[in-house]
Amino acid sequence: MVSVIVPLFRGKKYVGQILEQIEKNNAYACGMEMQLVLYNDCPDETIKIDHAEYNFAIKVINAVENAGIHGARVNALRHAAGEYILFLDQDDVIRDNYIESQCKNIGNADASVCRLINGKRLHYTDSFRFEEVITREFMLNHWCPIISPGQVLLRKEAIPNIWEENILVNNGADDYFLWLCMMAEGKQFVLNQEVLFEHMITGFNTSENTNLMMDSEQEMIRILLSRHVFSGKEELELQRLPDSLRRTHVTMLTRYKEAYAVYDTGMNFIIRDISRREIGQKMKKIAVYGAGVTGQSLFKLLQSMGIEVPFYVDRNARYMTLDIPAYTLEDSPQDIDGIIISLNRESGQIKASLQERFDCPVYQLREALTCVNEAVRVPAKDLVTAWENI
Repeated sequence: MVSVIVPLFRGKKYVGQILEQIEKNNAYACGMEMQLVLYNDCPDETIKIDHAEYNFAIKVINAVENAGIHGARVNALRHAAGEYILFLDQDDVIRDNYIESQCKNIGNADASVCRLINGKRLHYTDSFRFEEVITREFMLNHWCPIISPGQVLLRKEAIPNIWEENILVNNGADDYFLWLCMMAEGKQFVLNQEVLFEHMITGFNTSENTNLMMDSEQEMIRILLSRHVFSGKEELELQRLPDSLRRTHVTMLTRYKEAYAVYDTGMNFIIRDISRREIGQKMKKIAVYGAGVTGQSLFKLLQSMGIEVPFYVDRNARYMTLDIPAYTLEDSPQDIDGIIISLNRESGQIKASLQERFDCPVYQLREALTCVNEAVRVPAKDLVTAWENI
C-alpha cells in the first residue's frame, strides 16, 4: 500500500484537486492499494469527505491545535498504513502515473526521486545535473536540490526516528532535514528519469519567507550537530553549510529584488515605450531571450499588445516545456524583427552574441531598468530621451 500524506492549512480549496489526482493514480497503480491521509492543520476549519464516493482508503484528521508543517507530517504518519509514503503539499501536482512509475523504480532502495517541472521548465539541466546534485555530498556542501517532498516516494521503515522525534519549530526545512537524516543512516536514493511532478510558482518569495527558511535551516543544523548525526569530515562540512546556504539565499534575494524592481517600476512602461517608438510600427515578431519568470512575463505582455512572440532563446532550451518553442542560440530561427533579453547577469555578453546571430535590434531589460530607476531623479521627458539613446 502507498499512503499519500497531505498536510492542509486553509486548504479546503485544494481538496477536490488532491482527491482527483489520487483517484487517477489509483486507476494506474496496477493493483497497488492506496490510502490518502489528509491532516487539516487549521483548527478554524473542518474538512469532511464522503468516503463512499472513492475506491481508495481515506483518513481525515482535523487538528485541535496547529502543529506546523513538520508536526503535521509526523502526526499524519502515525495514521499511515502503507509500506510506501508520499508527502505531498496541498498545491502539488503529480502525473496520473506517478505512483505506478515510482513504485516500479524504487526496487530495493529506500527512496525514489523523480524529475520535475518547476515554473514551466524542467528543473534539472546541463548546468544543474540530476545525477550530480541528488547526492549526500551536494546536500552537505551546498543546499537542498529536491524542490519538494512530492518528488520522493520513500519506504515508511526508512524514515529515521530522529526526524520524527525532533519537530522543527520553524517551518521550511523539514524535508531537507529528512533527506539528510536518511543519508546519514546510509539509506539508498535512486533516481527516476520520468517527469512526474510539477511545482507551481505563483509569485516571488519574500525576504520574510527567506528569513523563516534560514531560521528553519539553522534549527535543522543545530539538531544534526547536537545529535552527532554525521561524523568526521562530514560533520565539518555540516558546520560550514550555513555559509553556503546564506550565500545561496542572498543570491536569490538579489534576483528577486531585480525582478520586483521591473514590476514595481513598470514593465508595462518599458515595453509600451519600445512599442511607441519602434515595435508597434516596424516589429511584428519579437523573440525573448531567457524563459524564466521574467521572460515568461515579457512573453505575456507582448502577446497582450498583439505582438507575435514565435520563440524563446535559452541555453537550456531542450529542458523547456512552454507554450511556444525554445531554441538555443545556435539553433534558433532568424526570421524575427527584434529580440529582448530578460534579466540576466551576463546580458552584455549575451547581447553581443545575439547581435552576431541576428540582423535585428537587440534590447536589454537590464538597461531599460537602469533608465527607469533614474526616473526618481530626472524629469519624465529626460527619461524618455535616455531610453531612446540605449
